[in-house]
Amino acid sequence: MAEGLELDTTPPPVSMPDGHRGFKGRAGHTATLVNSKVYVLGGRNGNEFYNDFWQYDIELSKWTLLHKHTPFEPRAYHTATLMSGNQIWVIGGSDHSIMYGDVHVFNTETLEWSSPETRGHLAGKLRGTHAALPHPVHPKAILVYGGYGGDQWLGDMSILRTDSLVWEELKCKDGLAPSGRGYHTFTAFGDHIVLFGGKGEVNVWTTPRVKGVPPLPRSNHAAALVDDNAIVIHGGRNGGQRLDDICLLKILCPPQPGCVDSFEWEVIGQDKEKVPKKSKATKALGPGGRSAHTIVAKDESLYLIGGYGGGGSRPRVNKKAARRSLDSVPDSPEDEGWRRTKQPRRASHPIANGAHSVPIHILESDDISTPDTSCDRPGVTGVALEDYHRQKRTVNVARPHVQSNVGADQMARAEALGNLQGRTEAITAHENELHRKELASMQQVVDSLRAELHGKNLLESELRSGKAALEQNILLLRKQIEEGNRTIMEQQSKMEKLKSDAQDLVFQLDDKKKEVFEVTHKLKISELKVDDLSRSLQQMTNSCSTTTQELNICQQREIAERRSVVERLTNELEVAQTSSRALQDTVDRLVKRAERDSSKIDDLQKEQGELKNDITVLTSERDQLIAKKDGAEASAELVREELRVARNLVERNVVEIDRLKDNADQAKEHIGCLHVSVKKNEEELKALAEENSKLRSLLKEIEDFETNQARNLQKHAEKLRCARQFGPS
Repeated sequence: MAEGLELDTTPPPVSMPDGHRGFKGRAGHTATLVNSKVYVLGGRNGNEFYNDFWQYDIELSKWTLLHKHTPFEPRAYHTATLMSGNQIWVIGGSDHSIMYGDVHVFNTETLEWSSPETRGHLAGKLRGTHAALPHPVHPKAILVYGGYGGDQWLGDMSILRTDSLVWEELKCKDGLAPSGRGYHTFTAFGDHIVLFGGKGEVNVWTTPRVKGVPPLPRSNHAAALVDDNAIVIHGGRNGGQRLDDICLLKILCPPQPGCVDSFEWEVIGQDKEKVPKKSKATKALGPGGRSAHTIVAKDESLYLIGGYGGGGSRPRVNKKAARRSLDSVPDSPEDEGWRRTKQPRRASHPIANGAHSVPIHILESDDISTPDTSCDRPGVTGVALEDYHRQKRTVNVARPHVQSNVGADQMARAEALGNLQGRTEAITAHENELHRKELASMQQVVDSLRAELHGKNLLESELRSGKAALEQNILLLRKQIEEGNRTIMEQQSKMEKLKSDAQDLVFQLDDKKKEVFEVTHKLKISELKVDDLSRSLQQMTNSCSTTTQELNICQQREIAERRSVVERLTNELEVAQTSSRALQDTVDRLVKRAERDSSKIDDLQKEQGELKNDITVLTSERDQLIAKKDGAEASAELVREELRVARNLVERNVVEIDRLKDNADQAKEHIGCLHVSVKKNEEELKALAEENSKLRSLLKEIEDFETNQARNLQKHAEKLRCARQFGPS
């Protein structure tokens, strides 16, 4: 064991309640430790992906569902990194068909999600099965390494600045960088980082130097730093086998020139002889073979959550105990991701004798409670409804006892009723009047609720009409973008024609140069002029091509920005549709509650007929009805509170739609500016065409000049020949 590292070998108490009420077995999730709480996000079970968000309190051994559905898509193989002590940054991930490159932040104090927009080379870049951790030196930076994206295993190291939301590429100065990979672990100690395992194109050990026998190569394993001087690695997948060994990578010294052996491997095993069969402690001896799980280290314990189970190699008694306590995906094929590069290989590794065992808590739901947050049922506490149901159960229990005593007291009641018949009729009439008033007031409450529901339906219809108008505006924007693309293509074709014409002119000019050189030495002056003209023409052609390329690049950038704006508007529209569906669910719940209230009124009328039998039963039933009336009023108050919350949601949706309309107007204005710039470019192209025509005319004049010079030369040569023939010999 590493110096200073003491792991308790006695099995700790493990929470093993009967069943999981809400928390499902999963793999590919994340577990983030914040103080004494573990936050579990997402994951998968076969082809089913989750986006629920759970909190496990280590001190209370209690599960709590924070969000049944987070505001982003279900995913697995993402990362969740704790920053600033109260922020969990979620990066990337994927489901069965889509990869994501978005970033989301959860505040553990306000319990709210946000989705900031990042900038830089990795902004929006798809990535999954990567690893991320806080920068050991810079407190406001996240290190991200590897993963799978763009149809390849990545091996780049990047930094996300949480204060400026900018991605930066980190390039290593010295040393041999590891190959691209995914499903690896990334653990920091001091100002150093240890990368272990993973799945990629190559799996070789390079530096630093490590003592001891290394464990089997693996991917989808879990790792945690213990006491800042050792890294505990559990499980993982080797080919077709899921491992259940626990390996300890002891940190002897930080990698530096003076330290030869920086790390040392040690395998922590289980002693078969020390564990009796059917012992109560066997459930805590260790989980079975699994992969795609998570491990969190707190004090001297490890907390293991989820994973794909099966295929381990521990002793039989431990394997049975692990099978009973395994909180993993049952009988579900594990999809290893987007590319399968592992080849099945039999796992055979030595287990050190006499090694100590690590206490591992298998987290299962002891007391799962769902808090009343804004994500589930805003504004509803449920206290009044619980009191109402409890009182109703009390009445149902007491009613048979009262009915059993009716037969015994029937004779006495007959005599009493004969004497008190007049008083009974008066009391009955008074009670009937009270009940009628109560029913009238409750009917008024129901009518007001129905009126509010009708108003809510009207608001929802207005929202739908606004959404339809917004969708039409988006379609118009898309058509305008398509027209801009067609215009750019036409301009590109025109520029290609101009380039071909200029090239032809250059070729013709070269031919003329050759002819001038062949005619005579006296035309050197005109040849120099032609050279000057050719150089100026080449410069004009180059400037025209560079200007065209810059113009095309600018237009493509503007079109890409417009497309991103349209995509963002589409995403905001989807969010608005989601809120509308939530509003419809709230309205449906209110209608069901109104129906339940009407059924309660019918029950009250039936009980009113039963109260006419005797005075004692009528008095007790009257008290019960008063209690029920209070519960109904509390329920009505809860309904009103829900309506107020729903009204606030509608107002927020209206504001959001107005903002979307403003964004659409701004997009239209920008597209208009883009059209103006396109027109300017067309005018510039026309000017260039005119200049080219002028150059053609100038070349024609040069050709005419050369032709005349050639004719004059021929005439002069003819005169010389005639003079030689007729001159003196």
